[in-house]
Amino acid sequence: MTSFQLVVNWLLTDMENNVPALRLLKPVDVKHLGKTAVVKLRMMRSVMVVVEKIAVSKNVWPSQSMSYAAINNMWGVVQPLLFEKYGKDTQLRTVELGWKTLYNQMSKKKAFDATTSS
Repeated sequence: MTSFQLVVNWLLTDMENNVPALRLLKPVDVKHLGKTAVVKLRMMRSVMVVVEKIAVSKNVWPSQSMSYAAINNMWGVVQPLLFEKYGKDTQLRTVELGWKTLYNQMSKKKAFDATTSS
């Protein structure tokens, strides 16, 4: 899953396929999938906290209109800032940067430390 796909899947419910927005899931909801599912959900949440923080600071967080268009507009503002700060170590095209790769780079640059004010 790319970083953009994580953002979309985190924020939007897929009614057609009966898949809830990932943000609505709790560890107990994915526990049956194994320990790694709980860990991945936590990692996704960590990435999305940073995405939300950047979006709110740029006044583009789609809090009132959770639509694909609103999320796409938000991502257009957040993605360059996010990848500039955390995506420099990758050889991949940033458009296709996987969420896990982004998480690893963010972790390496201490984006999730409570003492870091990013």
